[in-house]
Amino acid sequence: MTPQTSPPDAAPAAAPPSIERRAARRYRLLQKCLVRPENATAADGWHGIVYNLSVTGIGLTLPLPVRPGTELLVEAWNLDRARLLRARVVRVALIGFTWFHGCELVEPLGEDDLRGWLR
Repeated sequence: MTPQTSPPDAAPAAAPPSIERRAARRYRLLQKCLVRPENATAADGWHGIVYNLSVTGIGLTLPLPVRPGTELLVEAWNLDRARLLRARVVRVALIGFTWFHGCELVEPLGEDDLRGWLR
C-alpha cells in the first residue's frame, strides 16, 4: 500500500497563475452589444456583453458558441461614440450558462476609439 501525502478530502493543488501574454492593456467593462457574423444582416445577430477591451482585442459573451476564425461585427448598445468593431474569434469557452469569446480586433483601435467604448 502506498502512503498518502495528503488527506483524501484535501482540495487539489491550485493551478499555477496564468502568464499574461497580451501586449496591450485590457480594460474591464460591462457593455451590452449586438454581434453578428460579418456577412449577416443585423436581424441575424445576437445580444452579447463586452467584458473587456484593449486596442488589439475584445472579450465578449454570447448565448451560443461561435467557431474560432469567424469574423464578427460588434456594435455597442446605446453608446453613440463607440464605433463598430470587426473582430476574429480566437478562443471560446462555456462558463456557467454563457459562452465567452476571446477575439482579436481586425484593425487595432486608436485611443479615441477606445475612449468611445469606455466612455
